[in-house]
Amino acid sequence: MDINGIYLDNPTNILVNIFENNIDNDKFIKYIFQLEFIRENGDFSLNQFQSKLDEAFHKYIGRYRPRRKAEDFISPYNTNAYSRYLNKIIIQALGRICRTNMKAPTIHILADASIRKHLIGFSLPEDVIPIREYTALLESAGKSPNQSEDLIEAQNRASHKSNQTAAYIRRQLSTPWTNQSVKKWQELREQVLHQLGIAKESECNINWNNIYLHLPKPNNLYYFSHENDYDDIEVFFSDDYGKREVKEVSERTARLSELMKIDSFHKLFTDSGWATTFPKSKLMLTPPMFNNIYKGALGEVCGKHIFQNLLNIPLLELRVNEFELFDFKTEQNIYIDFKLWNDRVAVKADEIIDKICEKMAIVEAERVFVINILGSSNTPFQPIPSFGRKIIEVPYLCKNDKIDNLALTFIVNEFLT
Repeated sequence: MDINGIYLDNPTNILVNIFENNIDNDKFIKYIFQLEFIRENGDFSLNQFQSKLDEAFHKYIGRYRPRRKAEDFISPYNTNAYSRYLNKIIIQALGRICRTNMKAPTIHILADASIRKHLIGFSLPEDVIPIREYTALLESAGKSPNQSEDLIEAQNRASHKSNQTAAYIRRQLSTPWTNQSVKKWQELREQVLHQLGIAKESECNINWNNIYLHLPKPNNLYYFSHENDYDDIEVFFSDDYGKREVKEVSERTARLSELMKIDSFHKLFTDSGWATTFPKSKLMLTPPMFNNIYKGALGEVCGKHIFQNLLNIPLLELRVNEFELFDFKTEQNIYIDFKLWNDRVAVKADEIIDKICEKMAIVEAERVFVINILGSSNTPFQPIPSFGRKIIEVPYLCKNDKIDNLALTFIVNEFLT
C-alpha cells in the first residue's frame, strides 16, 4: 500500500524576490521574464508593468527610488498568473501520491489555508482531465469567481495585444518594402475586410490570431483610449472607463452601414466575400488594425470601384519602392489617396500639405488627389486646390446614400484638363 495522505504547504520561491540583497544576473533576468509572463496573462496593465520594471531596475543597479506609485504596491503574488502556476505545482504534488497500483481507498489531504484564495473559482481547461483528489480540493475551497477581476484581466490582455499590433504597423511602415512584405500587407488588408470579427476562437486562422483581441463575451463593439499616434492603448469592454477620452471600435465608427446603403458598394462587398456588417463576435480587430488597416482598406476598395467602374479611369498598383506612399496611380502619373474621413471632424489637406509634397517629390508625381469617400448630407461640394492645382482635395464621392454625380463630373473634368 502506498502513501494515503499529503500535506500541501504554501509553495515558496516561485517568484524571484527582487528585494533580496545582491541579486545576481540570472535571477534578475528570470524576474523580468516573470513580469512579462504576468503581463501577457493580462494581470498587469501597461502602467503596472512599466512601474514594476522600473522598480526592478532601480533595485538591481542599487539606485534609490524615492517616489512610489500605486502600481508599486500591486503584488505579483496576487495575480491570476501566479495562481495558475501554484495550481500546477499542487496538481503535480497530488499526482505523485496517485502513481501506484495499490492506492488506498481514502486519500487524506491537509492544505495550508493560505493557498485557498488561489483555488477559489479556479478551473482547468476543458481538455485537461484532473485527478479526483484535485477536483475534491477545488470543491472544498469553494467557487466564487470575481467577475470584475476577470474583466480587468481581459482588458489588460486586449490592451497588450493592441500595443503589439501598433508596434508591428509602425515597424512595417518604417522598413523598406520588398515584394514579399508587400504581398503580406495586401493579404492582411484582404483579411480585415473579410473578417471584422470571428464568432469563436477555434474558427480563427492561427496566421491571423495576433490581429484580433478576445472579448469576455460576444459583442460587436468595444472602447479604447490611446496617446498620440496609437501609443499606450487601453481597451475597455464596458462603459466604465472613468474620465478617459475614448473611441469606439464599431460598425458606426467604421461608417460601414453608411457605405452598405449604396447598392453598388453592397454588391461589391457581397461578391468579394467582404463583411457587410459587424456581427457579434468573440474576437474583434485590435484598435490599430481597425483604424489604420481596416478603415484605410474600406476607402481604397470603394474609391477604386468608383474610378474603374463608373469613371472608367484605370488605377494602377504602386511599385515596391513607392508602396503605401499613396493608394494608387494612373497612367498619367497622377497619384490618388482615398480617405474615409468624418467630415464633421474634418482633416483638411492643408494640415498635411507638407507631407503630401514630400511624398510627391519621392514618386515624382504630376498631381495628387486626396479624395474623401463619404460626406454628410449638409456637406457642400467645395474641392480645395493647392500648389497650382497640383494637389486637389475632394470633399466626398458619396452623399445621401448614393454616389454623387457632381463629384463624378468634377473628377472627370479634372482628368481631362
